[in-house]
Amino acid sequence: MRTVLKRMAAEHKREGGGDLSFAWNENAAEIFRTYLVPFYTESRAELARRYGFTPGPTAIEVFAKHEDFSVRSTGFEGFPALGVCFGPVVTAVSPLSELRGTFSWARTSYHEFTHVIHLGLSHNRCPRWITEGLATWEEENKNPAWTRNMRRDLVDALANDDLIPVRELNRAFRGPRILFGYYQGGLLCQMLIDKNGFPPMVRLLESFDRGADVDQAFQEVYKTTPEAVDRDFRAFVQTLVKDLRIEPRWSDAKAQRLRLSLSKKAPADAAKTAAWADGWCTLAWHAWQGGKRVDAQEHLRTIASLAPQPARAQFLRGEMKLKDGDKDGAKALWEAALAAGVEDYRVRMALGMLAREAKDDAAAEAHFLAAEKAFPGFDERTLSAELQLAALYEETQRHDLALEAKERWLVFESGSIAEALEVARWHASKGRNAESLRYFQMANEIDPFRWRLHEDWGAALAAVGKHEEALREFGVALQVPAALEGDREGALGDADRARVLGRRASSALALGRADEASEDARAALELDPDCASARDVLERLR
Repeated sequence: MRTVLKRMAAEHKREGGGDLSFAWNENAAEIFRTYLVPFYTESRAELARRYGFTPGPTAIEVFAKHEDFSVRSTGFEGFPALGVCFGPVVTAVSPLSELRGTFSWARTSYHEFTHVIHLGLSHNRCPRWITEGLATWEEENKNPAWTRNMRRDLVDALANDDLIPVRELNRAFRGPRILFGYYQGGLLCQMLIDKNGFPPMVRLLESFDRGADVDQAFQEVYKTTPEAVDRDFRAFVQTLVKDLRIEPRWSDAKAQRLRLSLSKKAPADAAKTAAWADGWCTLAWHAWQGGKRVDAQEHLRTIASLAPQPARAQFLRGEMKLKDGDKDGAKALWEAALAAGVEDYRVRMALGMLAREAKDDAAAEAHFLAAEKAFPGFDERTLSAELQLAALYEETQRHDLALEAKERWLVFESGSIAEALEVARWHASKGRNAESLRYFQMANEIDPFRWRLHEDWGAALAAVGKHEEALREFGVALQVPAALEGDREGALGDADRARVLGRRASSALALGRADEASEDARAALELDPDCASARDVLERLR
């Protein structure tokens, strides 16, 4: 801790005061000042209005090294987070850290500042699940792309009867299910807000502030009990995942309960037989997922006499055949099961991959599109239907379709700068500058130290008449320190600088600032006498 504090004293620039003060590395101060100061200022005002509570002075500390952030925040290295709130102090990992390009600094900042409100409003007396749940809800409420997108885990938890009861939710933040605790807490808050509006959530915080426990707080604010909330939440989750088609990952506990309830002999009743067969399919899948192939095969033999065979059984038999290298056998089993009207994301993705290997682009496209419908925005990049479609479309020279697929993927992803910039520049190239702006902003919220991003963003802003904001972006493009530049194409050259100055001159002229326009235009021509935009500005100033 002493080493980190010494490094902060030597390297951090402290500025601001009053409501908000900041500490960050001096070489990044210009860029941070441009974006982080207004972001925190606006977030503070927005959240204060919503909660009816204005926090006191808050210090924001931004760390270029994750280990420094971790030690400053917890006293030890390796803390698996991007931000921490201590009420009047927020610590955060810089977009220039070793995690550069993989996360949204804006999302982290907004999440942590909501804690400033929650902890201040409740005087630190609210349970952790409510403050983390509310902060997670606030993320997605602010920007839908800031979703934690743990729907796969939600499918599993529902199938395994493993949603966390409200009474136990706080414990999740001290164990291996901490990330799911954030996610479930956010969904729980979403359910309560959707059903009752936002003001009762503030009253819930106030109730905890007065010393109420969870029973008292729920009774006072919602006239209900934690157990009733759990029942409502299960129904809410069922609605959320009802259209997702994927085999759950089965838990040992669920399998054990099934074993105790299933007989080897099929019941006489047809409806009960379907449920019986489904139970044996679950046991077979659990065994297969646990690496117990022999057990999985034995469970499938129990239902082998049924006709037709359950689709889940055929999906599993196909996976076994694929594991054995029998691609044609797997394909035949999967396609027959799909023809019966049952869908599964992983099966569709596997069939799409097999079609790609066979150079059958039409079949691959059909399977990937079906996979996307079965589970849009799947959270594993390598298994993303949208990204597989994008790759297929690029290889077959269908570039617009490729960018459309990436744009659909970005609905669920806020931490991928490459795709955000691609989609932004694609929209701009098609003259859809207004549509491009959200993706330039998304990219900036991941890594603001890329001058080309700011030039392109500025050009799009200028094209829709937002010249004041365009001036900001052209100015930042000129300010990005060469040593911090994140674009692989490198720092500004003279011709690049001249072009940016010329564009800035054009926006200044559009705002009626003739002196600024003339100064920038002349500076541009000194660097590049052929700069067309600068020449145009001076011609118009004559």
